[in-house]
Amino acid sequence: MHPLGPEFLDDDAVRAALGARDIGALYRLLKRLGVSQRKIAGLTGQTQSEVCAILGGRQMFNVWVLERIADGLSIPRARMGLSYGEKGMDLTSVAEEWSEEVKRRILIAAAMGQPFLNLRGEPITLPLPTSITDPLPTRLLMSHVHVVRTATEQLVRLVC
Repeated sequence: MHPLGPEFLDDDAVRAALGARDIGALYRLLKRLGVSQRKIAGLTGQTQSEVCAILGGRQMFNVWVLERIADGLSIPRARMGLSYGEKGMDLTSVAEEWSEEVKRRILIAAAMGQPFLNLRGEPITLPLPTSITDPLPTRLLMSHVHVVRTATEQLVRLVC
């Protein structure tokens, strides 16, 4: 159960803020519930001035800070697209909230051979056609296009 009540994470505004990784909007929602800047700072390991800056429009992109915020506020990391799933969680509803940036990160992770969970919660690792330590070619050939096309088709089949 979430400290702010079970309905907190199901609120449409909270879901939208988490899906977009809009920490400023999330903090404003917390303030409306009576959570002070000082309390937010204490929970998230930030200073009150950092919380104030975020409320003023500063964007958060550092994944370590985002994870600390999620953990401090008892928000499952997958709700912010910071993990590729958590056991027992319905990722279908979470995936609908992910921003295009989060979807791009998943694609990049898959392309680099990093494991992630598909929407059914099954672990996936795409096989890399070549070593990522190989030097980049000076020219792109049709063989490169075919490798990218094949990897993309595999990803689409596995994720969808």
